[in-house]
Amino acid sequence: MATLTGGGWFWEIASRSCLLLILGFALERIFHSNRTFRSRLWFGVFIALIVIFIPLPAVSVHVLSSRTSPIRQSRIYELDPEFRHLTPYGPASKIQIPVLALLGAAALIGFAAWSFRGLRTWRLIRRSEQCSSSEAIASVYELSERLGLSEAPLILLSDEIESPCVAGIFNPVLLLPTLQGHQVTGQEWNVMVTHELHHLRANDHLRIVLTDLVAAVYWWNPLAWMGHRRARLAFEMECDQRASQTLDYDKAIYARTLMSGQAQSTSSSQVRFWNRGSTLKRIRGLSSNSTSRWPSLSLILFLPVIVPIQLLPKPDHNFDPTRIGLNEVVFCSRRPGNQALFRMFYDGSRCRQMPHAFVGASYPSISPDGTRIAYVKEESGQRHIFVADTSGTNERRVIALTERDDQPMFSPDGQQLLFMSFPSGHWKLGVHNLTTNRTRFLDGDSFKGYEARWHPSGSRILLSANRTGYQKIWSVNLDGTDLIQLTHGDFDDTGGSYSPDGRFLLYTSRQPNDLNIFKVDLLTGETQQLTTTIEEDTEVRPAADGKHLFFTTARTGKPEIASMNSDGSDQAVLTDQGDFGWPVCRN
Repeated sequence: MATLTGGGWFWEIASRSCLLLILGFALERIFHSNRTFRSRLWFGVFIALIVIFIPLPAVSVHVLSSRTSPIRQSRIYELDPEFRHLTPYGPASKIQIPVLALLGAAALIGFAAWSFRGLRTWRLIRRSEQCSSSEAIASVYELSERLGLSEAPLILLSDEIESPCVAGIFNPVLLLPTLQGHQVTGQEWNVMVTHELHHLRANDHLRIVLTDLVAAVYWWNPLAWMGHRRARLAFEMECDQRASQTLDYDKAIYARTLMSGQAQSTSSSQVRFWNRGSTLKRIRGLSSNSTSRWPSLSLILFLPVIVPIQLLPKPDHNFDPTRIGLNEVVFCSRRPGNQALFRMFYDGSRCRQMPHAFVGASYPSISPDGTRIAYVKEESGQRHIFVADTSGTNERRVIALTERDDQPMFSPDGQQLLFMSFPSGHWKLGVHNLTTNRTRFLDGDSFKGYEARWHPSGSRILLSANRTGYQKIWSVNLDGTDLIQLTHGDFDDTGGSYSPDGRFLLYTSRQPNDLNIFKVDLLTGETQQLTTTIEEDTEVRPAADGKHLFFTTARTGKPEIASMNSDGSDQAVLTDQGDFGWPVCRN
């Protein structure tokens, strides 16, 4: 699951919690006659409401990818000239801190309310006295043994309650009313006490505390409070069912006991026999009950909501001849004896040479929609830039300005090419408009450098330049303003590329004598070394999903194409025939 911050994280929690609760309401409606399932259902819902707060790793599910639209980035990180640091582009960044603060305050308020209620229960227990009635103790011990409890609960008496209840968390007690002024038959007494002992047997004192706490944290979500009421009712109805089966009384006796409790309420307890407004529903529930276990299988429906799922393109069995897929990488190779372009899937499978038009091509760049490729090809001893359809048709020379035009790269909108040219013995950066067929050079000291790459926003470019005595990576606006140094230190850094969201900078650094790949978080400034080989690892390029990186390595003694995850894990060499390099994906 992509990492969300601020408002994005809050709205994900809100949407997933609402979806969980709505699913709970639907399943309860479908299996309303199965009281055991309803109890488990709502407990599972509230457990799931806790789980969705935990940043679980996304489960990747491969699906057939769309071949008509490029990846859409949910957020692009762009340089803020005023503050000289990278901030999320768009209004989400402005509400990030307030939303987190409000969510934290909401959780604290809910926890405080829950704590106050727990304090009232604790004081009620402290004010109660231990039961000394041998008849009551014997009755409770007999029923506890009948229910299979490992030990009978401590019995306390209180004149502040009107019916038996269970209170406490780690050492729950059975609170009994003094019953002064109340007429209760022996059967009614057995019904109420058996009901409360079933609460203990089901650990409802813990389940109710959990649901109360979760509802307090989600106090801003009205569906959570509706679910909380349904959960409490489901716990009561399950114990009604089990108590009725244990005592084997006529259901009319149980219903009469419930009705007699309408004039009684125990507001401070956590688990009580009678709840205001639920009596009629509980009486109706006594008349029918399903014991099928099949409804429990429906809880599997919660998994897609609980565990974040990331849909990934599924590798096709065959390449699309007209489009480079989101799960493919293109690179240069000398396999057939002549230089050519090859394509393969991310895992290195089904490596194939591209059409004959790309023989002799190098430094490829793929258009955002995957339908075109820009590349360098030599003609009469001069290197010029061409563009052709992925199928190898409609090849045309678009840039032929000097003896050496090099390293084309499609802009994020696919309308322009950023390239390098070598007039008068030094490199110059240029931008070619593919629509108007007009070319302009980027003049000025800010553009002195090479290995230029687009920022995902299309408003800035990266370049390598020696301005400090060492080759470093720089970023600059297209108008030449706001030149910023992105890498530092007494060593050479080259081959910079942005991650698809613009947050990370990937580059090659010689430290001290070995070429390895590094990644810097442009928000925090944290730098991470991704490879640690004594051979050369260069030309790192990110995949469109932001999770895979491709690079050229000499670990086998000859240049090959390799891959790794964005954190540097799972490094693998994908080719084995001395491939030339320059791997690229759709940007």
